[in-house]
Amino acid sequence: MKLEEYMKYFCTAWELLIDLPLPKILKKSGTDDDYGIEVQYSFPLVGLLLGIMVLIVGFLLSFLNSFAAALIFAVPMAILVIAKDSGRSIGSLISFIELKAENVSTITALYNMKSDIRNIQSLSAVISIVTTMLFYLLVFFLMSLNHFYYWMIPVMVLSFTLQGTLATLPLLHNEKPLITVPRLAQNQIWLIAGFIVLFVLIKTPYATLITAALAFLAARLLRRYLLSNLGGISTHIIGFAGFVFEIAALLIGIIFMAV
Repeated sequence: MKLEEYMKYFCTAWELLIDLPLPKILKKSGTDDDYGIEVQYSFPLVGLLLGIMVLIVGFLLSFLNSFAAALIFAVPMAILVIAKDSGRSIGSLISFIELKAENVSTITALYNMKSDIRNIQSLSAVISIVTTMLFYLLVFFLMSLNHFYYWMIPVMVLSFTLQGTLATLPLLHNEKPLITVPRLAQNQIWLIAGFIVLFVLIKTPYATLITAALAFLAARLLRRYLLSNLGGISTHIIGFAGFVFEIAALLIGIIFMAV
């Protein structure tokens, strides 16, 4: 397979996951409307690229005063993680919280949640948004102070791998999967993700193993739960699952960083 074909699949995966524009040198390869296993393989690679970008920014800022660098690092990184998909994932999370506050069942909340953050007006939603933003600011501030930037690599790689796995479920609106993958090859994406996070395993073995296990188990259990109760999945649920995992993975990293 030519490099240009690899780039086409990578660009397609990027555009499915992230709304930020790719450099023209990459985008000239074009994108693909047929989402197959090659596109799924690119999901952890997109996470790797995003993690490396965060790592580079952190490294460049490390030459500044540590407190000032942490402040400069925290704000744009928090905005990047929340807004990387135009806020759809946090919108789904807030919508889910609103529905649960109304004593709606979990499966009903997953089915009915929306991703448009602009329509959120309740007090619980506002509190959730502020809390989430403060959490990210604190996490990235501590990450910069402790030079823990590399943790964003397993966070993003495993988050996108989780989403890539869930994307093979049939969509609720048309009963067709977003990404078509042969049944026997559905776990191969985890081999790619596992190889990437091996490099971080050397630095933080316990946090990496726990986070990887959480991602894999979440994918398996959520897949079974959704097929049993809904018979499929929506793009809102895929983004929601990835976003919640990222919060959990960042929390795990911060806990082990402090130990």
